[in-house]
Amino acid sequence: MTTFSERARWCRNNSGFSQAKAAEMTGIPQTNISAYERGVNEPKLSALVSMANAYGVSLEFLTGRSDETATPDGGFIRLGNTEH
Repeated sequence: MTTFSERARWCRNNSGFSQAKAAEMTGIPQTNISAYERGVNEPKLSALVSMANAYGVSLEFLTGRSDETATPDGGFIRLGNTEH
């Protein structure tokens, strides 16, 4: 995954959230979540933080600066490999 839009969609799907549920969990309108995932818009920092918190990943992972992140339950995610 090379783009933020792909990473954002992957994180949401990996969390088991629909776009509507992600909107509820983050306080970000569903239309914005959709636009981020389609690469139409880029989120502000406050939206990135809300998304990372809701999806249980680091900002570095969400934005593609890292392919690894710890999970809230003490597990670990490496892209292409989930270890819980």
